[in-house]
Amino acid sequence: EELKRVNLEEELRYQAVHDPLTGISNRRYFNKAVKKEAERSRRYGHPISFVLLDLDNFKAVNDTYTHLTGDEVLKEIAGVLKRNVRKADTLVRYGGDEFLIMMPETEEPVDQMVERIKDSLRRWNDENDLIQKRIRVSIGTSRWKPGSSRTVENALSDADLSMYRDKEGKKGGHGSA
Repeated sequence: EELKRVNLEEELRYQAVHDPLTGISNRRYFNKAVKKEAERSRRYGHPISFVLLDLDNFKAVNDTYTHLTGDEVLKEIAGVLKRNVRKADTLVRYGGDEFLIMMPETEEPVDQMVERIKDSLRRWNDENDLIQKRIRVSIGTSRWKPGSSRTVENALSDADLSMYRDKEGKKGGHGSA
């Protein structure tokens, strides 16, 4: 009886901080983790980078192939992202079709990592057997440095704005992945 209770408590703790569909961290976990990371960052003087990704026109995937297929696509995309982040990074399902990567201790720009993700998503588009439609992604990045006048929230807003600029830039027919 005690073992069942302990297992149930562990399962509830896991469910509280993980997205049930993709198994990656959820926004609740991120909200706690970003506070801890910001404190650590202030203590050691290391910046934190944020990479925000939005799957463009994902509604069309659900409408064309069903929500069940859309869910499978989200799981696979989460797997692609997971394989492209460092152990120290936090990958989060930030919204329905939005993902966020928090990258502590990033002195250098995150351009290489973003390119690696784009390449992996292009490969996924070429090789997946779930859908014929290509998944395109808009990506925004931002960096927060301790001691700057910007808050971590400002940095997240900047990543969001950067992602929307990327999305707007694609309306002319260009796109990543």
